[in-house]
Parts: sequence; C-alpha cells; structure tokens
Amino acid sequence: MRRFLIVVLVLVVGGIGLAFYQDWLHLTVNRGKMEADTEGAKEKLLGLGKTNQANAAGAVDPTREKPQVKGAGLKNVTGRVDKVESADHRFSITTTDHKEVTMHTDRSSKLWRNDQEEVMERLQVGDEVDVAYDLKDGMNLVTTVSANRKE
Repeated sequence: MRRFLIVVLVLVVGGIGLAFYQDWLHLTVNRGKMEADTEGAKEKLLGLGKTNQANAAGAVDPTREKPQVKGAGLKNVTGRVDKVESADHRFSITTTDHKEVTMHTDRSSKLWRNDQEEVMERLQVGDEVDVAYDLKDGMNLVTTVSANRKE
C-alpha cells in the first residue's frame, strides 16, 4: 500500500511539473496552449498512421518472397530471359522497363523455382525472373535468380 501511494504521488507531482513546463499552468490553466499541443500531437499521430499505411501498401507478400543473399551493394531487376549462354556462365534478360541486361553467374549463384533450388543450367529462354545481383569488376554478378516458367 505504501509503495502504491508513493507511485501515485510521483505521478501527480510529475504531471503538475509537466503542466508547468509545457506552459499549460500559470496558477491558472492555459487552455489555448493545451489545445494547440493536443492538436499538434493528434496531427503527428495521424501522420504516423499514414506513413505506416503507405509502408504496408508497399510491403512484400512474405509467401511470395524468395530466398536472397544479402550484400552491401545488392541490386534487383525483374524481366524475361532472352538468351542463355551456359558455357560462358551468362544470360540476358529484357527488364520490365524494356532494357536488355547481361547477367553473369558463378559457383555461388543460385536458381530458385517454386521455392526449390535448381542448378543454374536449368534456366531457359522465356522464364520470368527476379534477379538479385552485385556489380563486380564491371559485370552484373548474380547472387540469386527466382524464376517462373511462362507457358
């Protein structure tokens, strides 16, 4: 009981101190200042809500997300495979904004199809792909490819 009373006393004294600090009290209540601060707090909360809604609208569906290797300079591109040159460890895609990009692979490059890892040689012309890559020695070096076969 004693601790409860101490907590209540601290909260009351803290509330009064806050009211004086915020200039809500001058032995009388400054209602204009209190209302302005309340409106400002509401606007900030509404702004945070809108920011969260915008972030949620752009969020990725976790059931569709493919495993990706994280890297400092990792970039992503989406498009359709136009040419596969397995012997040279590269393939070309046309991106969704109609640019042709050549991608290079190495032993660490991974191909994912239907949430299953496959060998890179199974990539085919016409596959719809999401590619994560790093720019290394002037080449687009693939870390992961998520592919869907277009029928």
